[in-house]
Amino acid sequence: MKTTFLIGTYGTGENQGIVKLVYDFDEYRAETVKMADDAPQASYLCRRGDFVYALSEQKEGGLHAYKLNGDDLVVLNRDMTLERVMAHLSADPAGRFVYRISYGTGWIGVSAVNEDGSLGEAKGRVLNEGCGPFRGRQEQAHGHSITPTPDGDHVIACDLGTDEVLCLKVGQDGSLEKEEKMGVRLCGGTGPRQQAWHPDGSCVYVLTEMGYQLATLGWNRETGLSVWDLRDIRPDMPKLDREGAAVKVSPDGKFVYTSCRYDGMLDIFRIDENKFPTLVETVPSGVQQPRDFHITNDGKHLLAAGQRSGDICVFSRDPETGSLTPMDLITGIEKPVCILEV
Repeated sequence: MKTTFLIGTYGTGENQGIVKLVYDFDEYRAETVKMADDAPQASYLCRRGDFVYALSEQKEGGLHAYKLNGDDLVVLNRDMTLERVMAHLSADPAGRFVYRISYGTGWIGVSAVNEDGSLGEAKGRVLNEGCGPFRGRQEQAHGHSITPTPDGDHVIACDLGTDEVLCLKVGQDGSLEKEEKMGVRLCGGTGPRQQAWHPDGSCVYVLTEMGYQLATLGWNRETGLSVWDLRDIRPDMPKLDREGAAVKVSPDGKFVYTSCRYDGMLDIFRIDENKFPTLVETVPSGVQQPRDFHITNDGKHLLAAGQRSGDICVFSRDPETGSLTPMDLITGIEKPVCILEV
């Protein structure tokens, strides 16, 4: 079984941009590893249908739009006039918009999507402001992730700098309006970073960066977010910046996984009938600084990207127990930081 992935990187020179990886899971070997596009500092990618979108996380921030031709990328257009140091993007379920969030400024923005999948005009923007108690990390707002709600009427945004998980209403014209009473604020100094929705849309799991905690937030389209559960993932870790990175839910909704850059580990949680996670296992990611990882669409494998070590560890995954077994290490990819299956 051969599967194509697009790898966002912090690569430089000839290694700058998005890497195309074709992987053979029957033989556990990489068949193709080559550059797909030279988008600079391409730290996050998302897909909707035949279209792929990427951001450039740099001083002059930009978005890139592509159409898939088989498993190759065809550039549609680019917008290099947006907020600096953007951290995350996602696509509207209806294909109307691409949402973006800036770590460097706290701006949350919307770009229209044209009928051909290309980027249209920049639409609404909202500036989140504030700070938190963690000195050196929370001197201002630092937007870190943004995803639409299941119905597409709102977006949920994590702000590491203010310890908030925000809820914003999306207008038909692409306008954004912050719904103050529908968001939540987590414990001071924890730094909400990444989020992953449960497949049934009832809740979203939020990983904090500095505290390395996992929050389960219930979702109601009328009343917004509510904190169902918040727990230290590994309380015995040193009380410093624990460098939580990514959080993902298995396709069947039975497990949630998190990665920690501080010690390079992956933590595996079983999700009970109430959607609460229980830690069942902690395993080495096989890489240094696992900034991102991906559970394959069929749930049979997990790939972890090592930003510092420049490699990707391939695991087989047991869908019944959630356990991971390392099978291969793909080397020679400079600073991989995002994995998208196409």
